[in-house]
Amino acid sequence: MTLLFARFLFIFRMLAFIRVILRIISRVKKAVSSVLLVLLATFIVGVVGFHHLENLDWLDAFYFTFVTVATIGFGDITPHTIEGKILVVIIASVGIASFAIVATSIVQSMFEESIQQMFGLVKMYLKNHVIICGWNETTKAAVEELLTTTRKKIVIVDGKIDKCPIEHPRVSFIHGNCWEPAILEKAGVKTASHAIVATGTDSETILTILQLKALNKNIHIAAEAREASSHNLIKQAGANQVIGSLSFGGRLLASSITSPGSAFLMEDLSSTGAGNDLYEIETPKELIGKTFKEAIIHLKTQANILPIAIRRENIVMINPKLDHRLTEGDHLIIICTPEELRKTK
Repeated sequence: MTLLFARFLFIFRMLAFIRVILRIISRVKKAVSSVLLVLLATFIVGVVGFHHLENLDWLDAFYFTFVTVATIGFGDITPHTIEGKILVVIIASVGIASFAIVATSIVQSMFEESIQQMFGLVKMYLKNHVIICGWNETTKAAVEELLTTTRKKIVIVDGKIDKCPIEHPRVSFIHGNCWEPAILEKAGVKTASHAIVATGTDSETILTILQLKALNKNIHIAAEAREASSHNLIKQAGANQVIGSLSFGGRLLASSITSPGSAFLMEDLSSTGAGNDLYEIETPKELIGKTFKEAIIHLKTQANILPIAIRRENIVMINPKLDHRLTEGDHLIIICTPEELRKTK
């Protein structure tokens, strides 16, 4: 099974590499086309010239022209006339210049593409990726968390910064206002699976959500509400989840006085890559039909994982009754460390 997966992964990477090569060729096709025409004309002149000047048959003339243009020079055939030697110099020079032009065009195209990606000018061709709308401390923390906990590729969209704020192979950048349809299409919105919207103002957040849903009705959107009064409006615009970051921070500060232990708990759970964290997993097959109590005992015994809630479609049951039975399709919300989570996979 592992070998089969490795083969599929290799094929997928090769297809991705071929797609990159084809994109580069399409960008330099004008230069390549001109070079090919010059090489074709040179090839015809060489074959005809060597046939008449060196008295070679057509096959040897073709072979000698090829090794001369390619600057291979095996030495099994050599020119004997002055005219033939001059023709060799001309054809070899054209061959060297042609390959140099093609190589330079390809390198230049690759360099230009990397620069354009850095400054967010290249359209994304991704699937099941996450679009980050807006760049600030909220979305920065979200990206860091996603890079730690998922393998998804991320596209950051923002018009206030000039280049990609995070250097990571899974992070790309599009420069522009995230509520503009053309910019969202550049970010690959139609094939994205999730979006996180935290633009800094609730009005821009609502406008961005409306555009996201208009372009991809199936995209899952998590949005930040700066004002409590905007929570319902953002929900009505199409956000699947709305997080009131300022009100949450205020409640956490108050908890540090009234209930210090709970504040320390929330701080630990909200930290990235350290200690325990909140995760969501599919209910293991062996637990389907079992009670929530049996799930707690099983997961605590097997991997020291603590289930605290059940998600059934869009309904989350926090602290369900111990006799509540798990059904197929349920997801468990758990508390554990990243190492303990890996034991479930």
